[in-house]
Amino acid sequence: MDFALKRARNGHGGSVLEFVTYRLADHTTADDARRYRDDAEVKAGWEREPHIRLRKYLTAEGVWSEAEEAAWKEECNRLSDIEVNAYLETKTQPVEAMFDYMYAELPHDLAAQRAEALAWEKR
Repeated sequence: MDFALKRARNGHGGSVLEFVTYRLADHTTADDARRYRDDAEVKAGWEREPHIRLRKYLTAEGVWSEAEEAAWKEECNRLSDIEVNAYLETKTQPVEAMFDYMYAELPHDLAAQRAEALAWEKR
């Protein structure tokens, strides 16, 4: 972390911080991790969760606050909504687009799938 701070302060740009963490939730909605992990293990994972620890550290150092976090979350939500709406307003691509822009020359098996998809769409 000191290296990243020094790098940024010397004008050499940002750094990527990797947080290796414990998987706190199920893999999918079909998974029930309680079958193979006990509550104590998960609770211990929450105590080591890096984003929560970082928030607590920054708050204790006086460089972050709940008000700043609330404003930041609101701004993130606003920006996310803009992008989601831009996506939703994007013209739907024709079914063949998923085949036509993937390869310079479409492999034979995908050409058959493309034809099948077009036939299915015409139904």
